[in-house]
Amino acid sequence: MSDYYVLDLFSFQNLEILLKEEKHNLALYLLPFTCWAESMINQSLSRKTRLNLLNIAFDVLYQFYIQNNCTKHKKGITLTNVKSSEAVTFADNNFIIRCLNSIVGTGYCLLHYNHIGLDRIGTQIIENFF
Repeated sequence: MSDYYVLDLFSFQNLEILLKEEKHNLALYLLPFTCWAESMINQSLSRKTRLNLLNIAFDVLYQFYIQNNCTKHKKGITLTNVKSSEAVTFADNNFIIRCLNSIVGTGYCLLHYNHIGLDRIGTQIIENFF
């Protein structure tokens, strides 16, 4: 299953629009998922380009994981939305770890299997996270 809405939402065209409109926070949120989706769905990309996109997705999400665990948050900024939250972080650790593991798995498949149809997975991985 490849859901049109997910493919349309997590696209480089949308990233470009967000950057032109200076909506950097939303662009940063979409960036890893856009890179991840493109690496799996876009059949015209080379293996190297797919791996590079997965690297970008991993690096961005890993930085958020580090931010969750190694920086002190200002009062009112929480990992999950609670009554006292003024803002929440990008995502909680479990979500980020699941994403990182899935990206590593995707990269492993690309590195070790010459003829793997990642596009057949469709958008279900990303949809399930949300």
